[in-house]
Amino acid sequence: MHFAQVVLLIPILSSGIFAATHAAINYLNLPDGTQSLKFVADGAGNSFVASYAAEPYGFIGFRVDKVNAQGVPLAGIDLGTKIQSVGGMAIDPAGNLVMVGTTSSPDFPLVSPLISNTSNQSAFIMKLDPGLTSILYSTRLGGTKSAGPIGGTSGAALALDPQGNFIVTGATWDTDFPITPGAYQSQPPRGDAFGTSTFAFVTKISADGQKLIFSTYFGSDHVICIGGSHCIGAHGQTAGAAIALDSDGNVVIGGDTTSDQLPMTPGVLGPTCVACAFDLGTTFVAKFSSDASTLLWATYFPIQNEIPGPWYASLNALAIDPAGNVIVAGRTPPGFPATEDAVQPDPIANANSATGFVAKIDPSATTLLFATYLGGAAELNGLTMDASGTIWVTGIDAMQHIPSPPQTPLLGPDYIAGLSPDGTQVTTLYTAPDGACGQAILQTNNGTLVTLGRKRAWLEVLAGDGPSLVSVSNYANLATSPTVAPNELISILGINVGPPVPAGLEIKGGVATNSLRGYEVLFDGVPSPLLYVGPYQINAIIPSAVSGQETTSLSIVSPSGTLAGPTMLVRPTQPAVIPRNLIDSILVDPDGLPAQALNQDGTENTETNPASSGSIVSIWATGAGASVGTDGEVVQTPISTYGAAVLLQYGPVTGSSLEVLYSGDAPGLVRGIAQINFRLPQQYVPILDPYPRLAFTLQFGNASSVPFSIYVKR
Repeated sequence: MHFAQVVLLIPILSSGIFAATHAAINYLNLPDGTQSLKFVADGAGNSFVASYAAEPYGFIGFRVDKVNAQGVPLAGIDLGTKIQSVGGMAIDPAGNLVMVGTTSSPDFPLVSPLISNTSNQSAFIMKLDPGLTSILYSTRLGGTKSAGPIGGTSGAALALDPQGNFIVTGATWDTDFPITPGAYQSQPPRGDAFGTSTFAFVTKISADGQKLIFSTYFGSDHVICIGGSHCIGAHGQTAGAAIALDSDGNVVIGGDTTSDQLPMTPGVLGPTCVACAFDLGTTFVAKFSSDASTLLWATYFPIQNEIPGPWYASLNALAIDPAGNVIVAGRTPPGFPATEDAVQPDPIANANSATGFVAKIDPSATTLLFATYLGGAAELNGLTMDASGTIWVTGIDAMQHIPSPPQTPLLGPDYIAGLSPDGTQVTTLYTAPDGACGQAILQTNNGTLVTLGRKRAWLEVLAGDGPSLVSVSNYANLATSPTVAPNELISILGINVGPPVPAGLEIKGGVATNSLRGYEVLFDGVPSPLLYVGPYQINAIIPSAVSGQETTSLSIVSPSGTLAGPTMLVRPTQPAVIPRNLIDSILVDPDGLPAQALNQDGTENTETNPASSGSIVSIWATGAGASVGTDGEVVQTPISTYGAAVLLQYGPVTGSSLEVLYSGDAPGLVRGIAQINFRLPQQYVPILDPYPRLAFTLQFGNASSVPFSIYVKR
């Protein structure tokens, strides 16, 4: 089993880097199964986090949690399956949480509603008290009628004025959406038996929720049809996606459209939609007066692409700087008008989808101050600015696609990027494994930059030099995780978390040492056996002493001092199968990465050397939980056995439990690595990718691994 020992010593990166800022990971002590989506901070340094939550019988529900600056929960409320999505969050002057989103629930909870009767799908506005004990206010927003087969409204973004009034945008199909007298556009969307137009809207409701202050449509029915079946049901589709208020209270919205006849204003940088002539959409930005009675300006984003393909344009985030300039970010097809000296003037070569973008428009929308591609097939989800004018964005992309300063470590697909105010350079870049950041970004009242990750994590960017700890994860599955298990092999990733000159596993007296090059990793003060230390990565084994605890706190002791790490949740088991290529575990493969495995004849399982159906294969895993013996010892005679189950993911016996012939300590390897021998099924439906594979999950106790795969002969 020598190959498994060798892989423990493979670092992700080498060489060092120092930065003018540093990053720190923290984990949210939220229920297992939640996936963080959006958040907002109050004036006291607490945050409200909206998450998907796993519900019984496979339903997906929503919950909101209030946590302090350390991620410790202060309060929470389960909103169940009555919410379809949350589009925006804000804190009102009284400290209440206000949310806008979309619901399709007929029994959506209404409290003193302004509107209660709508189409099945409607936008909603909900106000929760600071302690999340009750819904103070809740209303639907939408109409009841549509000119075509589709009806309803969705809520996408929210802003509050200084008085706490709600200003929202989104999209509606409803012809009787509530519009106020004197609105800029009162003409509703039109449709026919084949489809209906969608219009954006801008609506302002009083802080007590009882008065519709203003409300207007913004859209056009017209769309260019290129002929044939494309013309059936062709209607203009316009949706608001982001909103902000300028210093005069004017309302700026941004969104997406397929209509070539939105009401543009003279002299703007994009008066026409070039992409609309080629069956493509584009993004738009529009500024309304503070009462929404006047369109001050509106512009298409001048995307010049004329090649139909798997592209789409979307505007995901919008902000206004102190000078009134509008900064927008999202995704764009080729043909984006990147400016001279842009940090990324061209899309990634051979990109198969839209590319991230960031752009700045002057206050009158007559000049494109800068525009740049950013990344490849980027998911760019958040945008903010700091006091120096640096533009910060966060998202998810292939590591190598984001333009980076020299020697920037590439640690995963989630990223935080700081762009110069003129868009000519990326001044700061942090990358991290899946789930560490990339969902949303904000600045707290004290100026701390905080980004939210899907996996109950947030990553802070702090001023000043220092080590950056960006993720803690299971060694075999480098996606960030808030949980650890006794004797689990983990990887700590960051910048300068370990010595500039790496060091590998040292065995003394048959046990892995707790110190390498003067570095130690402690959990509640208990030292961990170390497998590797380097500038960007430390591999360690969770001490068995954490068994039975609810939480444990990590710290790294170095010759220059102690770095305080995050507090982790402790679970009895956390299985992960060691893959053939550890670097690939940074990525997400829904069919499961190929496992480091041996066929029954002792040869390595590969695409060119697959196993026979019905034969026995051996895999290696970690996260089996507490075991008998000394932490970090090299197992000579297996002592611990684990109740492992291997389940098939696909095929005629999907979900069936396979025969496990051995599950216990891996002979010749450090304690914490389990070996599992199991028999492959006789009949199966392989994954053709391009080599035939079978996908499985591994269970230890009540916990399951992410899928892994084995190459099997057809």
